[in-house]
Amino acid sequence: METKKWASPVSSWPAWCAGHPFDIDRTKIDMLACSARVAAGARPVPLKSTDRPSTFWDDSGMLITPRPGVDRDTLVEALTSVLTGAINARGAGGDVILQHDTYLRWVDDAVYTLRGRISSADLDRLILTRRYWMLQPLTTAHLVQGTMQRVINAELSERVSDLEAAVKALKHQIARWSRDGVFVVPDTSMFIQHPDKIADMDLRRHLGIRQEPVHLLLPIIVIDELDSLKKSKSEHERWRARHTLQVLDDRLRNPSEPGELRPEDYTPLNNGGIPRGQVTVEIVFDSPGHTRLPIPDDEIVDAALRIEPLAGRRVMLITYDTSQSMRARAAGLSVVKIAQDPGPEPDPEQRPGRKNGQPKAERRLSTRQDA
Repeated sequence: METKKWASPVSSWPAWCAGHPFDIDRTKIDMLACSARVAAGARPVPLKSTDRPSTFWDDSGMLITPRPGVDRDTLVEALTSVLTGAINARGAGGDVILQHDTYLRWVDDAVYTLRGRISSADLDRLILTRRYWMLQPLTTAHLVQGTMQRVINAELSERVSDLEAAVKALKHQIARWSRDGVFVVPDTSMFIQHPDKIADMDLRRHLGIRQEPVHLLLPIIVIDELDSLKKSKSEHERWRARHTLQVLDDRLRNPSEPGELRPEDYTPLNNGGIPRGQVTVEIVFDSPGHTRLPIPDDEIVDAALRIEPLAGRRVMLITYDTSQSMRARAAGLSVVKIAQDPGPEPDPEQRPGRKNGQPKAERRLSTRQDA
């Protein structure tokens, strides 16, 4: 009789275990044994299946994504509470049945606490892991003493480690974005259509501010779009894209840290003018497991919405594009849309395709009649 393969959310586990045998009668037990092998030091092998997310490897040290409107300090408290619960569950002791029940109760409490505060991808990564979906449906008949306890303890230990890293990364990002100044998310059009180059832009007149510092936050998709524009048919777009990327590469030697575009300048005070605040720039990378939206404008809006809870303030999106500004306003962002003068309306009689004011269709008809 042919051995059936396990078809479930954890269907990629056989590859995890480098050829460990699975059959329908012992699937759950074998998966637990496989998990114990991993906990003992065995490393997962890369899967060839296209179904496995590309960010499957340990990314627990990466920043989580708060949902829009979530208070950052409240989120730190919630994550810390869930972490404390995991530590307590790991040290609760008891037989395997009690440990299994304690673990599942902790998961339920954690989901209740974090759902609505962090993204679904982060919830799956931190709490509802593959091992959880394997352990969750097990009955007492499957809970064999020894192996099962090691698996449950290994899972809780990993949850503690991942949650500690998430809390640490969140606190680090909050500290970085607790600086003074105005936070601005520019889209790609700013670097192509603005009359000044990136290091020379004076955003004060667009933002309606005076001497406040300005911190530019560039979603990584903006960098990707600039890279694509290096091959544009427009010479201006090609040059601007290359120049902007060159400046960013020079100022951001460490891409994970902010760089200075322009220092603060107090010399205008000598003539009774207004000093200029410092202008800094930073790349905002996609979070682990993030799936980009199909429309780049929507992705930039989504990035700005992800920034606001961590920054603890309103973020301004600045653009030349009407569609970008409308999408951002509809999402509840503060938007600065820079208007461009279209110039005088062209004479309709001089539109392309006319000769002496006569449309092409009329000229063709006149030509046929003359023939």
